[in-house]
Amino acid sequence: MLKSFDAHVIASKTDLNGVITYVSDAFCQISGYKREELMGKNHRISRHPDNDAKIYEEMWAVITHGGAWKGRMKNKTKEGGYYWVDSVIEQDFDAFGTLIGYAAIRHDVTAHVELEALSEKLEILVAERTQDLAFLNKEQQAIFDSTSVGIVLLKERLIVQCNKRIDEMLGYQAGEQLHQSTDIWYLEVPDLEALYEKVWSGEVIRFEHLLLRKDKTLFWARLSGRAIDYLDREKGVVVVVEDISTEKEALEVIQKAKSLAEEATQVKSAFLANMSHEIRTPMNAIIGMAHLALQTELSSQQRNYLSKIDNASKHLLGIINDILDFSKIEAGKMSFESIDFYLEDVMEHLADLSVMKSARKRVGTSF
Repeated sequence: MLKSFDAHVIASKTDLNGVITYVSDAFCQISGYKREELMGKNHRISRHPDNDAKIYEEMWAVITHGGAWKGRMKNKTKEGGYYWVDSVIEQDFDAFGTLIGYAAIRHDVTAHVELEALSEKLEILVAERTQDLAFLNKEQQAIFDSTSVGIVLLKERLIVQCNKRIDEMLGYQAGEQLHQSTDIWYLEVPDLEALYEKVWSGEVIRFEHLLLRKDKTLFWARLSGRAIDYLDREKGVVVVVEDISTEKEALEVIQKAKSLAEEATQVKSAFLANMSHEIRTPMNAIIGMAHLALQTELSSQQRNYLSKIDNASKHLLGIINDILDFSKIEAGKMSFESIDFYLEDVMEHLADLSVMKSARKRVGTSF
């Protein structure tokens, strides 16, 4: 029994001054010292500096007054390592009852202490990670709720999560849409089967549709949807909803403005065409009469006047034809032509047009 005790129990004895008088094999094994290295040494050889000095003060006070001290402490190995022990230390007497020193029996609890420390660290780590996750979740929820578009997570066409914007857009209270079918969004339900076929094939779908608010009013929305993982339908579908009522109204206003502009253009073209035709009739008469007059016997002065009338009338007719060209341009029927001309004739015609004004202002003109 003593042999088994010596091999398995961490035990030691000291004299009244703390000098080691006995150590068990188990003590040597756990401390790393040989027996001869410990015998005659003060028991402080195994004291670890991490221990609080008050532990030794308390222990010494208990055992010197005849009590048994029980406690846990950290001991130092020969190589500078450590091990934890639960100790019981009490007075040691000889066969005659004389106090000769102190005896200690220890139990190795290193694994237990380290497990407790690890558990404490894990608890702190878990608490920190939980706090971090809570912060991230709060941050993501804030971003999720502050977007200008509605965001919805659907599973089996049921709303399992949605942001604040989609509730505002459809007129629901927070959480009121949860676990409801998306059928509440539609007055006329679109072909969802075809849309979901595209989603589960990995496509991103986009379409515009009238959505129904809680108060039964309608508005135009653009919806975009995609599967979180098209290979795993249980993960659901994310749908983004954007209110495009203002955009639709603007397009309608633009379309109306375009229609009005086209109508105004048509009216203008008709007016120009009618006006030009109305002016051309008397102009043709003037040109015809001037031409006939030029065939008669005239004085040189009369011929000069009639020639100017004839040239000015033809020029005016050209202007009228140019006005008609605007109508042709708008109708897409304008064509260009290339003809020969004499610069002298152009300059002479220009002089005929301006000679009267020049004469009134007494400005000399010569070409």
